[in-house]
Amino acid sequence: TSNISPGVISLEVLSEICATLSELWNISSLRDCLTNQFETIFTGFYQRALALLRKRPNPVDSASFNANLVFDAEVEIILESLVDILCLHDNHDD
Repeated sequence: TSNISPGVISLEVLSEICATLSELWNISSLRDCLTNQFETIFTGFYQRALALLRKRPNPVDSASFNANLVFDAEVEIILESLVDILCLHDNHDD
């Protein structure tokens, strides 16, 4: 059984999604012909990740507060890394 609540995304899932999007984005033939689709996928994923963060239950004690801080920081790093990867190749040819 999983201890993850329905609708809550794990850091592992976020990381895998970002890795997959990054891998696909680094294939220039795909990037060249699917830029609009990549932007739509990225925007939807980013918005979903932020919505899930907002839906987290409020902390009830210092342990859950600290857990939320750690989770927030890790999600922020994952999302910022994805933004950096997408921007790195923006308007550049391989």
